[in-house]
Amino acid sequence: MRGMSSGANKVDEAMAFLDGRQEGLFAGLIEHALERGGVVHAAPDCFFVGVPTETEGVMEVLFQCSHLAALRRLLCAMMPKYTRVRWKREFTGRASYGERERAIADFCRHEDFGTGLTK
Repeated sequence: MRGMSSGANKVDEAMAFLDGRQEGLFAGLIEHALERGGVVHAAPDCFFVGVPTETEGVMEVLFQCSHLAALRRLLCAMMPKYTRVRWKREFTGRASYGERERAIADFCRHEDFGTGLTK
């Protein structure tokens, strides 16, 4: 995420970013995901929150703050239960590019994951 150092703990970064936008947003996002049978992954190199969609096999990313390699490993670990991932940009303050969806397998087979979530 823009403006966040790459060496910092991603859980701390996510909490500071979300709660900086609205107090309690970090905890509320986690609660929202868990109530819907979603995934919350919190590790020093990756904070991820996603929920299953009405379409079987599709995980919608609600928020992620991660080193790209860590996000790739997490997405690949979600297979075969989830085969596609859906996301959109809303939080960063940069221009929104609408909703996107890709097969998780696409992320898992690329050595350079650096552009995977923006194309």
